[in-house]
Formats: sequence, C-alpha cells, structure tokens
Amino acid sequence: MISAEIILDTRYKTKRGYPVKIRVHETGKPHRYVLLNVYQNRKKLKVDPFLLTRGRNLEDEVKYCNDRNFGIDASIEVISNGIGLAKEREIFMLQQRINELKKDSGIGIMEFFDTFISEYKDKGLSVHNYESTKNQIQKFLGPGEDMPINSIDYEWLHRFILSKKKQANKDNKTNSAGINRYLSDLRTVYFEAQRRASLGINSGNPFEGLIEKSGRRNIKLPSLGQVRKLFSFERPKFTRREHVPVMQKKIDLFLFQIAIGGHYLSELAILKWEDIKDGRVQFHRYKNRTKRGGGEYVDNKLSGFALWVIDKHGTPSDERVFSFIPHPDERPTSYATFRRGYLRTLESVSKSLEIPKLKIVTPRYLFRSIAGELLISDIIVMQLQGHSPTGVTHRYQQKIPYPVLDREHEKILNKVFTCEVEYKDNQKASLTDTIPV
Repeated sequence: MISAEIILDTRYKTKRGYPVKIRVHETGKPHRYVLLNVYQNRKKLKVDPFLLTRGRNLEDEVKYCNDRNFGIDASIEVISNGIGLAKEREIFMLQQRINELKKDSGIGIMEFFDTFISEYKDKGLSVHNYESTKNQIQKFLGPGEDMPINSIDYEWLHRFILSKKKQANKDNKTNSAGINRYLSDLRTVYFEAQRRASLGINSGNPFEGLIEKSGRRNIKLPSLGQVRKLFSFERPKFTRREHVPVMQKKIDLFLFQIAIGGHYLSELAILKWEDIKDGRVQFHRYKNRTKRGGGEYVDNKLSGFALWVIDKHGTPSDERVFSFIPHPDERPTSYATFRRGYLRTLESVSKSLEIPKLKIVTPRYLFRSIAGELLISDIIVMQLQGHSPTGVTHRYQQKIPYPVLDREHEKILNKVFTCEVEYKDNQKASLTDTIPV
C-alpha cells in the first residue's frame, strides 16, 4: 500500500529556501522523496495554485499505483513522470509480455508445414519443394524438434541462413539459389499461417530484405552455326558405341525444347498425350504449377521436327509423351538423377563439338534471343514461352490468333532448323512444316 503527501522539508535550508518535496511511503519500508524543484522561505508550507494542482494529480497517481499493486520503486517512477508516461510504459511492457507468451505457445512450424502440405495435396498441387524445405528446417532444428511459428524472426532466419551457407562451404557448393528457395517456401507457409486469425501469428514480415533477388544470368549462348552442328553429331572418340543412341536421344530432346518455344526439361517430363491436339502442344508450365489456374497457357504449333521427335522417342503406351523422363513430382529423386545425366551429356556433346557449354536453360535463352534479333513483338514471345505480360496496358491485350503466332514462331525456327530429316515412310519433312498427328 502506497501513500504520498507534499511536504516542506525544514531539516535544512538552501540558498533558494526550504525544498518542497513529495514524500512517498510504503508500509514497512523507509520513506522516499520526489523533488518538485520548488522552494519556500518559511517553515510552514504555503499551498499555492501550483501545489494545489500537483496535490490533486498526486491523489490520482497514488490510486493508479495502488490499483495495480505497484511497489515503491514503480510508484516513484509514476509520481516522477506522471500517469501518461506510466501508461505508455505499461502498454509496452504488456506488449512485450504478449510477444513472449506468443513465442512460447501456438502452433509449431513443423506442425503447420504438415497441414500446409496436406492441403496442397488435396488441391492437386505440387508439394515436392515444400517437403524439401521442411526437411531442411527439421535438420536445422534437430530430429523431432519443433518451435512456435511466432519464434520465426530476423535473428532466427539469419542463423538459418548462416547454417546453410556454412554447410554449402563445407561441401564446396554454391548454395545461394537453394537458400533463397528455402526462404521463399518458408515465407509462403508463414504468410499462410498469418492469414489464419485463429492461430494468432505475429503481424509483419520477418523475411524482408533476407531473400536475395536473383540477377540476370550471364549465359554464353552458342551461335546458330554451332547449334546446327547438333544435327550432324557423330560419336566422339573414346565413347562406347552403345552410348551413342542415348546421347542422340538427349540431343533430340534438347532441340525439341527449342522447337516448342524454348521450354524446360520439366515441361517435357510432365507432357501428356492429351496435351497434343490438332498439331499443337498445349500445357501449363511446370514452374507455375502452384499459381492459381496454373499460370499462363502455352498453345504452340508443333513443327515437323517436333512431331518427328515425338514419333521417334514418344512412349504411346503411357500417359506421358516422354515417360522415360521421371516425373519431377512423383519421382523427384529419379528426376534429379536424370536431369544430372542430361546435363552431363550436353556438356560432353558441347566439348566434342567445341561449342559453348549447353545447359537446360540454353533453349529458352536461345529462343528468346533469336526472337529479339528478328524484332518479334514481346507480346508474341511471351505467349510462345508462357510468360504473363505485366503492366496496365497489357490487361486489354487479347491472345494473339494462331495465324500470327504460328507465323512468328516459324520465323524463329527457320533460323535454327534449316536442314531436313527423315520422318515416316521415307517421306521428307521440312523441320518447320507441320505434319498432322
């Protein structure tokens, strides 16, 4: 219980007079004093308007302290600074306590990852990346460990990043892209939890400034003449004869990537026979599988070469056109192995032909670069490559009609496919002529 009163301290006199003070008392403890910077030259306190007002405020301050069971230390702070500042401090302390309680309670990040992944599966969406990210976080936390989502803050994320970079350096790997993907996936899961008010997740974005923006890749492209060398590829020295058909198949797939618009190997892996209709290939890009509606729809004409590759290497007995490529979602480990083998073959072919190293992304860069050199409209190239146009003006842009789209597509392919190949029954087919399926 706190009590306080305004007194005139006549025990000693200064040059300015006797000091006026507030004497604060808590039962069982010595008095404490608060100076008012007021002095009087008399031994009996004179109550002036200032002291009258201060006395009324003091009554409110004492009540405020007693209502909250404050001790003498906290009461001295309230009486010295006033109730206004005390309330601000009390709000701050309560908020700190709430944050501490949130960190110590609520759903765990690993628990919510399971919920998130289960919901994604129910929607028929790919969960491979999220499962991979979950495993990385579990390794960081420790086997079987979990922690509240509200414990994810800048410091925790910074420690996670340093841990992954340290491991990458230990393994002699450059892992910035992988770390960015883990953070991006974790951010998606965090924001999804944040949207659910019942979980009480902290507001704000702890990931801000931590996910590095990827710069433009500096990829050295082969010239068109160097690309055409792929059509006359011969078995390199010291390469076993039985390996040549496998190498040739991968070269055909690489050129097929260019022929259909410069799309990735993952698009070839998920391509189904039902995606091929009326001499066209129609699909949503694998990269956009988690977007609402699957992202932009690719609807490109199949050239003679593309149809020739499908006829030569396609697997009509299966649902997928190239079922020998493992599905990236259903068999992610096998797909990663195939992808590494595909890259090794391209590297070996590049070395044999003495051309810049071919990569899985080379067809996309090459297709886009040729289109730029031909001054083909960006709108058309975006539609061919499955990119979503940005900007207000593009909201009014309708899909480019087939005749215009196919004409520009053929211009690009004519720069690469200038020879002919055997198609069916010894018929000659121009690599840019469409052959009906």
